[in-house]
Amino acid sequence: MGKLHIYRRTGESPHWHAQVYVGGKRHRFTCRTTDKASARAYARRRVAELQAQHDRGLSGQPEAVSVSDVLTRYEREELPKLRPATQEWTQYILREMREWF
Repeated sequence: MGKLHIYRRTGESPHWHAQVYVGGKRHRFTCRTTDKASARAYARRRVAELQAQHDRGLSGQPEAVSVSDVLTRYEREELPKLRPATQEWTQYILREMREWF
């Protein structure tokens, strides 16, 4: 991981921005705050997430998938294969699950 650089874009935004290289790729993002200490803490957390994402790719693990994406794919691909009564019951269960996820 490269050096984390915190900076402001003069005249464009009052918020702090950050730039870092992870795995040879440049990442730039806003820290969504005008406080430099808070910006630095946010940027460090974000860099840790980027590093973890990069490390997952190196180890051959797939990207993280949200539960919502899994449910949507199940509805699209598997639900039509079920009997009508089972489809109805499954849709009820999926609606309940979406409230939690």
